[in-house]
Amino acid sequence: AAPPAEQFDVGSGNVGYTREILHTIGIAIGAGGVLTVDLIPSTLRAYYGTRTPYGFGIFLRFRPADRHRGA
Repeated sequence: AAPPAEQFDVGSGNVGYTREILHTIGIAIGAGGVLTVDLIPSTLRAYYGTRTPYGFGIFLRFRPADRHRGA
């Protein structure tokens, strides 16, 4: 049987950036990244190896191009 679930307060912050790199056939394509840093309780440090685990991601974004913007 699994032990009862415990709840912990965890803080998290992130920052990201996207830059449009191409406008074509009515689609705007952007490239970007995001960085996330968490603050976890000291009781979980043994599981994560730190109190401030972090992660990052890179992505492409596709969306309809703004009709009012020049090509």
